[in-house]
Amino acid sequence: MIRSFRLTEEYINEFNEFLEQEDLILNDYINTFIIMDDGIAGFSNYYEEAGKIYIKDIFITAEKRNKNLGDTLFRTVLNALYIHNIERVYMKKNPVYFRFLKKENILCDEEYSIETHEFFSRPCKGETIFLGR
Repeated sequence: MIRSFRLTEEYINEFNEFLEQEDLILNDYINTFIIMDDGIAGFSNYYEEAGKIYIKDIFITAEKRNKNLGDTLFRTVLNALYIHNIERVYMKKNPVYFRFLKKENILCDEEYSIETHEFFSRPCKGETIFLGR
């Protein structure tokens, strides 16, 4: 069963083992979400900078990619932010995000900017929208 949720104390040890196995370092677990599919399959996190909320990472293990887990995790983080009345979420420009967001039918020219209400008011992977700053 696939589950995606905010990292809790209950999963810290398993998450640390996951990071070690994937040869990853994460300095701050605050605002971290994980996705489970027979163990931890990936994580995402966000941070605040200059009054803006940025999604920092969307990571899915190599063997679990192409199963829409990244999509599920991305939507989990956006939904958590939307519930807390965050109207706009940003992502720094990155070629990996470009490919991922293109699959989500989101295009942009500068840093990625996602209006949470707009994102959730359209069908999943529906019409393409163009987002600027």
